[in-house]
Formats: sequence, C-alpha cells, structure tokens
Amino acid sequence: MISMAVVALMFVSLYAGITQGLAVIATARENMRATQIMVEKIELLRLYSWDQINAPGFIPGAFAERLMPSATTNSSTTAATIDALTAPGGVGTIFVGTITLETPTVAAGYNDNMRLATLTVAWTNGNVRRTRSMQTLVAQLGIHDYVY
Repeated sequence: MISMAVVALMFVSLYAGITQGLAVIATARENMRATQIMVEKIELLRLYSWDQINAPGFIPGAFAERLMPSATTNSSTTAATIDALTAPGGVGTIFVGTITLETPTVAAGYNDNMRLATLTVAWTNGNVRRTRSMQTLVAQLGIHDYVY
C-alpha cells in the first residue's frame, strides 16, 4: 500500500511537472512572437521616408497578428481585419498592437527632426492579459536614404 501511494505521488508529480513545463514553453513562445512582431513593425517604420511618417493615416495606429503568421493573409490591416482576427472562435493566439508617434523630449533643435515611436502588443494567455512594449526614435535623416 505504501509503495503504491509513493508511485501514485510520483506519477502525479511527473504529470504536474510536464504540464507546468508546457505552460512555460507556451508563454515563452508567445513572448518571442510579440517581440518578433514589434521588431518587424519598428524595422518597417525605420524604412519609411520622413514624409510618409508624418502623413496622417499612412502608418496605421492599430494592427493584429496571429501566433502563426501563416494563418493570415498579407493584406493590409484595417479595423475590420482586426475585428475579424479577434472574433471569438478564431484559431491561435491573437496579438493586438498599437503604434503611436509623438514628438520626443530631446535637446532643443532636434524636436522637429525626430519622432518617438511606441509599439505596444497585448494578448491573452488563458485568463491572463499580457502586454509588451518597445520604443525607438526615428530621425528625419534616418536609414531610408541608404536603402532606396
């Protein structure tokens, strides 16, 4: 009886450990995907010209991505697309993000030549709401002149 109780306790502990390990892997995967999404958006932002960055509506303020990128099309993200992606019954984790551009508080003379971009990505893992954010400065004479 005692040995059966010990074996039962070991099996319960083993399965609890496997479950916990899989949950940690899923959280790490989602964190990595959120970071990939933010880096992708920041690198795109750095390639835009200064006129494009300052054009109203050129850079969408909101976007949505899936955990598995192949689950979506390459069409532009609109409010309807975000609503469709975040609708109940969808497949996989949905990452909903925002991009804000504002004038940074830097040394005088640079304010008009720079923008502070803040990207925020939020998603739900189980019942836990998670968010990550990233910031970068974009300058008027940035990288886009070297690429095009």
